[in-house]
Amino acid sequence: MKQPPRTWPDGRPVGGVNGYPPEWAEWTLYCQAKMVAKEMLKAERGSREAVFAQWEGRLPGVTRERVREALQELSGA
Repeated sequence: MKQPPRTWPDGRPVGGVNGYPPEWAEWTLYCQAKMVAKEMLKAERGSREAVFAQWEGRLPGVTRERVREALQELSGA
């Protein structure tokens, strides 16, 4: 079996998840939490927990802490 490449053609090392830098993986998780926070803000106040529960198991970036931080950022606090 052929071994996967350890460097990009320009010499940079391949690292992180699927060859992307770890910062990109963190940014992706943040974007997932931000998307859920936006959906929660669109919903009525009483149904926001249901919106969170809908996405909680489906996206790895959706945790209470990340969504709380994104909500604070979106609300301008």
